[in-house]
Amino acid sequence: MHYISGSDRYQNEFFTRLDDMIPVQHYCRLIDLLVDRFTIENLCAFDDKGQQLLGRKAYHPSLLLKIYLYGYLNGISSSRKLERECHRNLEVIWLTARLAPDHKTIANFRSQNGEAIGLVVQKFNQLLKDSGYIKGKILSIDGSKVRANAGMHIDLSTVQNRLENLEEELEKYLTRLDQFDQVESEAESLDELKEQKAILQKQVDQLKSEIGQLNNQKQILDSIEAKTISPTDIDARIMLSRQGRHLCYNVQAVVDAENHMIVHSEVINNANDRNQLLPVIEKVEEKLSIIPEQVVADAGYYVLNQIEFLEK
Repeated sequence: MHYISGSDRYQNEFFTRLDDMIPVQHYCRLIDLLVDRFTIENLCAFDDKGQQLLGRKAYHPSLLLKIYLYGYLNGISSSRKLERECHRNLEVIWLTARLAPDHKTIANFRSQNGEAIGLVVQKFNQLLKDSGYIKGKILSIDGSKVRANAGMHIDLSTVQNRLENLEEELEKYLTRLDQFDQVESEAESLDELKEQKAILQKQVDQLKSEIGQLNNQKQILDSIEAKTISPTDIDARIMLSRQGRHLCYNVQAVVDAENHMIVHSEVINNANDRNQLLPVIEKVEEKLSIIPEQVVADAGYYVLNQIEFLEK
């Protein structure tokens, strides 16, 4: 038989190092280097539970940040999937030095250290600028619609129409209840009448409950001045994308024209790009001290006073 044979699973191996299993030019080594440098300089920015002397020892923020960044670069957002990668993925095993936090620890770190994670991105962009990879002379800006993880939505007009119909129906039921009360006072021994009244009272309670839920939804819509929301993702908005109208977010990205490096990005829930040109460029100037010579954007950003301000 002329086939390639694999290694013997039962053969003992000596002098095998974990470090030898990751190539020298692998991006995991860059993650490891940058995160260690950042956390040493900015440890106070994290919610560091390792300062508590009681209880079980905590994982270092740099370890959890490495797991988060590796998941971001490889499209793994689920904390449960990241936990599995810690046990089976050689690259993650190298990053964590064979430590494997559970999914709840990973999820808590992500939710409690949002500002610190954003600061990591800012510091990395500053490193790219200092190294000459971001010139900042010509910046391109554009928005991209990203579908939200929300399947259904509540429309303000639908809520108002439904409320009006339910209130009319409730009024009819209450009128019938009053009629039953009058008849029941005259003939208290009618069991069938009492059963009908109990059924009717149950329907009235259900209507009141549904009206209460609709009023809560209407209050939310009024408070955020939106016509449509998703009960599972209140911040998402109905937007027109290439796939049609869906609940989406609008991701604004600024890219350096020379090396195509992302200088800045942020997520908004505006349905279009109007009025976003000046705020985004001001944030680039604030975070990286970059004042571009040229800004390239499509017609969706056209707001005359903002363009005139940038030209000045």
